[in-house]
Amino acid sequence: MIVPDAERWKRLSPLLDGLLDLEPAARAARLDALRAEDAALAGELAALIGDAERAEHARFLAGSVAPASARDDTRDVDASASLVGERIGAYLIDAPLGQGGTGTVWRAHRADGRYQGGVAVKLLHLSLVGRTGALRFEREGGVLARLSHPHIAHLLDAGVTPGGQPFLVLELVEGERIDRHCDAGQLGIAQRVALFRIVLAAVAHAHSHLVIHRDIKPGNILVDRGGQVKLLDFGIAKLMQGEDGAGPAGDLTGDGLRALTPDYAAPEQLRGEAVSTATDVYSLGVLLYQLLTGRHPTVLPNATPADSIRAALDTDPSRLSTAVTVTGDVPAEQIARIAVERDTSPTRLKRQLGGDLENIVAKALRKLPAERYATVDAFAEDLRRWAAGEPVSARPDSLGYRASKFVGRHRGKVAVAVLTFFAIAAGVVGTVSQAHRAENQALRAEQQTQIAEQQRRRAESERDNALRDLAFSGASRDLLGFLLTQASSTALTSSQLLERAEQMADGQFADDSLTRGRLQFLLAVEYGNLQEYDKSKAVLGRALGSAQRSGNVGLRGNVECLQAATLGDQNQPGPAMNLFEAAIARLRAEAEPETSVLAGCLHMRADLHAHRGEPAAMLADAEAGLKLLGQPRPDQRLMANSLGITAAEAYGRLGQPAKAIAAYEASLAELAAMGRDKTARTGIRYANFSRMLYVSGQALRSAEMASRGLAIAKDIGGETELLAILEGNRARALVELGRFAEAQALTEHALASALQRNDVRWAGTFALYGAPAFCSDGKLERCAALLEIAREKLGAALPAGHSTFASIELLASQLLLARGKVVEARDAAARAVGLFEAAPDKSTLQAQALVALARLDVSTDDAAAGTRHADQAVTHATRSLAGLPHSEWLGQALLARAITEPAGADRPAALAQLQSAAENLRETLGADAPSSREAIELAGRR
Repeated sequence: MIVPDAERWKRLSPLLDGLLDLEPAARAARLDALRAEDAALAGELAALIGDAERAEHARFLAGSVAPASARDDTRDVDASASLVGERIGAYLIDAPLGQGGTGTVWRAHRADGRYQGGVAVKLLHLSLVGRTGALRFEREGGVLARLSHPHIAHLLDAGVTPGGQPFLVLELVEGERIDRHCDAGQLGIAQRVALFRIVLAAVAHAHSHLVIHRDIKPGNILVDRGGQVKLLDFGIAKLMQGEDGAGPAGDLTGDGLRALTPDYAAPEQLRGEAVSTATDVYSLGVLLYQLLTGRHPTVLPNATPADSIRAALDTDPSRLSTAVTVTGDVPAEQIARIAVERDTSPTRLKRQLGGDLENIVAKALRKLPAERYATVDAFAEDLRRWAAGEPVSARPDSLGYRASKFVGRHRGKVAVAVLTFFAIAAGVVGTVSQAHRAENQALRAEQQTQIAEQQRRRAESERDNALRDLAFSGASRDLLGFLLTQASSTALTSSQLLERAEQMADGQFADDSLTRGRLQFLLAVEYGNLQEYDKSKAVLGRALGSAQRSGNVGLRGNVECLQAATLGDQNQPGPAMNLFEAAIARLRAEAEPETSVLAGCLHMRADLHAHRGEPAAMLADAEAGLKLLGQPRPDQRLMANSLGITAAEAYGRLGQPAKAIAAYEASLAELAAMGRDKTARTGIRYANFSRMLYVSGQALRSAEMASRGLAIAKDIGGETELLAILEGNRARALVELGRFAEAQALTEHALASALQRNDVRWAGTFALYGAPAFCSDGKLERCAALLEIAREKLGAALPAGHSTFASIELLASQLLLARGKVVEARDAAARAVGLFEAAPDKSTLQAQALVALARLDVSTDDAAAGTRHADQAVTHATRSLAGLPHSEWLGQALLARAITEPAGADRPAALAQLQSAAENLRETLGADAPSSREAIELAGRR
């Protein structure tokens, strides 16, 4: 290869780049023209072009250097077998170190003895550099080699092989990834931040030399045996860029992306926009988030690259303290492990990550580059201030931004109550469209004289309300913008910012009670979000005063219903119900009540009725809320869906399973129509639906619904409580179907999950659900152990007299019978029947106990008692049908009645009984279930 001197190269480089970009015919014509001007120059260019063409022919685009003996061979070469012992520049290859998306890495040593010790030689894929880049690469390597920092792996050399493949020679670093180093050493939060600040210092040094990393991730940051941090691959992205900053001709993933890792890439990188130092700030924010919480800020485990990209572009990161909070998606055992790796407890970890530290990380992870730290030095300075206990520059999220995310963060019953006013405070576009729609309605009312006067007034009222709301939206945005501007020079906590907002609302809107009240309501919700409940309660009280002075019944209703729901959550049902009744009565007294507010209040009161054990009142409120919404608007569909589920639960508690099942089916179909059929909310619905189907004697469908929910829970990922509940529900249904081995496996997994979370009630419940699978399969010791777990856990978790204790006695009866203790088994079944009868929560499972007792009566030669108890079982099971065509409980009861039939009974009637039993069991359990087979065989013999 011809190697011109530096001065000559300055003349050759731009001409060579232009020639290589031309097609062969055009390139030849251009060379002829140059030859007429300067023959020597044209000759040098022709020779360099020949080198490039030979490199392409030698297959260096494949990412490995072929040995000298094979460089003219076009066959693919096995890199691991071919490079050891080969010479790359002045270096001899010793052994392979690894392979990645940008190339292969090899351990090597200097062949001429001018450098002692090992080095790392990285051979880059030529496809990442492009045809014109190979020679430019050599030139840019000199710039990057001048980066000199103790925590950056030094670039010793850079060049291009005689075959045309770019290579780097770097300082050899032997260590482990920074995240694994921190976890293995159980470094605390302060220690992790201190280590991370070293990383920031190294990145800042590179930025001062106008070099952006573009691919910061744990794999590019190693900690050696001495605890020293070393950043790798600094400047490789620069080498793969053209002089104008354009990307390479090729790409890493085939998705049109430059050299980057989707999980750590900034949004602007993923959109193909210009990168800056803020790009590295974002990647550093992702890294710090993971070091502190053990989780990625936006990407779920096992996400595909496409999922990672969507999450980076569309998903707002959770706060640090939220990331280490036990939720349905993040089980307690995972949080406990993360805390241990940080040498603390879960409670202390959440406290350590809150406040200024999570504000700092949140700022680094803003979607817009301009909203992040302007420099890495500024990022480091805030972390220094945090470590020293000084005020930091990072601000909490603005109230406007947090308000827009409120519905997604809070429980449905609060969200539906505050949706109207919170959307207004956030300045959503819907307010504008609502105003236009309302005005158009009023216009049509005026133009069409046949429309009733009442309808015209309703449209005008809606228009006026919407326009007032629009005016309030602008006023609130002005207030919050002014507040944040004034606060920008002083570091404030979230609570301090809310206090300042309250003071300014009181002053600026002293003469506008409605606007002031709405802002106070918003601030009360935000105090609650910060778990400052005393302040929230106080501000909510002031909001009520403002609402009363303004005379706005809708605002007052929102405030009072939220106050009532809070009292209910604090176990004050009496005062909560009194407040609900007053607020709802006031809303209903309006000539044109605000339907969304009233429906939200009814929904919250229905929840309180559920907690008080008042299903009839619960159903009345749910149905009234649904009637108010009528054909719900798009923004009301979730509220209507949730009200439908509340109604379904009430139907179930009232012993109307057919209506409950229909309501559940309608809700699930609606969620699917809204594109929400793969969400945790839907998974919970399937769990509840499965439970309801089981107690209604529909075990086959119960198992099916639990299976659908399990598919969602597994897709969401993690060992969640929802996953365990669905496993427990399916196990209980499978016992009835005779699928004991599958039920046993599900039981063990669900039980282990509950025990790890120290969830006493669910641990006892799963043991109770799954134990019959072991008893029926002859595994009596495990059945007995599960029975004891159920007794212990549920005895501590449930109130005395609960019907579940009857189910425990029924399980004890099954175990005693399996051990051959028939008399003792009958006594236990009798106790179960008595407990079911006395329990305040009437259960359809009482028919199970009566069936078991009837069969045991026959086994103890008391046929009369058997007939009596079987008749009682048929009565209970028939009553529980309530519109259902078939029920397992009725099938079991009819089967028991046939078995206890006295000698000489009417044979046609007995046969009809058996046939009905077989039909009920076949329809609810399937033909292969043990009970179905028993009924079918008996009917055949009769």
